[in-house]
Amino acid sequence: LGITAQSASRLFIFIGLTSSLARILSGKLCNNPKINPVFVYQSSLFIGGVCVLLLPMATTYWALVAFSSAFGISDGIFITTQCYILLSCVDKERATASFCILSVLCSFSVATGGPIAGKIVLTWQKNSVTLLWKGLILLELCFEMRYLDFSRDVFHRFDGRPRWEIC
Repeated sequence: LGITAQSASRLFIFIGLTSSLARILSGKLCNNPKINPVFVYQSSLFIGGVCVLLLPMATTYWALVAFSSAFGISDGIFITTQCYILLSCVDKERATASFCILSVLCSFSVATGGPIAGKIVLTWQKNSVTLLWKGLILLELCFEMRYLDFSRDVFHRFDGRPRWEIC
């Protein structure tokens, strides 16, 4: 694309700024008792999947800026809602253990994702195939969560207010 290293490094600024803003806004959104945090979580998966699928079409610097901003929003919403849902599923005594279990489960995908993507690139000789798989997996997760049974007001928050049942 002919982008300098300095311009490429600025893309991380867009990811960081939009991720920070999305974390704050999605946290406020999840505190609203009328909004199901799982749907907010699904929106992050959908945004991330669509972004990754459209990345091979980005042929200008500003298209990469748009991708970085949208991907940062997806990342910020994902991280915040994941923690919010996790803390809503367990009581206060098990909160630390739940983060440990989440970290262990996430470590498997982090440890194997890179080598699998590298193998796909070496096999197909194209990066776009790897992006296609990642985008399709994110979209599949988004739509798969739609079929899970999430009932409203079955149990209450720790402070007694009603909330969505997400576990």
